[in-house]
Amino acid sequence: MKHYYLAACLIFYGLTGFAQVNLDSLWVVWNNGTNDSIRLDAIEDITSFLRRANPDSALVTSEMMIAIAESQNSSYHIGKGLNIQAGITKSKGDYTKALNLYYRCLEIAKPLKNQIPYAATLNNIG
Repeated sequence: MKHYYLAACLIFYGLTGFAQVNLDSLWVVWNNGTNDSIRLDAIEDITSFLRRANPDSALVTSEMMIAIAESQNSSYHIGKGLNIQAGITKSKGDYTKALNLYYRCLEIAKPLKNQIPYAATLNNIG
């Protein structure tokens, strides 16, 4: 019975490796990508990965994400970047700044046809 449990754990552990982000590959896409929408998706994935591992770096990459999203007029990605910034700021204890970022995100997300970002921001506010 112990062998089955061990085998199941090893299989499960092995399968989780497929879902892990290869940060180096994402940076290659960011640095060498010619299509701005692909670069925007790459920096979004990088920022989401760094959010927990290195929040200060995630703040920097979210600024990059917002800048490229503004040049592309991508309200969705601007809101996503603001939402990430707000979450990191909240975890650092600056609740006033986090709320201001969340409210900016709500203003951007409200007119979108996709209401998931709006709902996610409301959920993050509490």
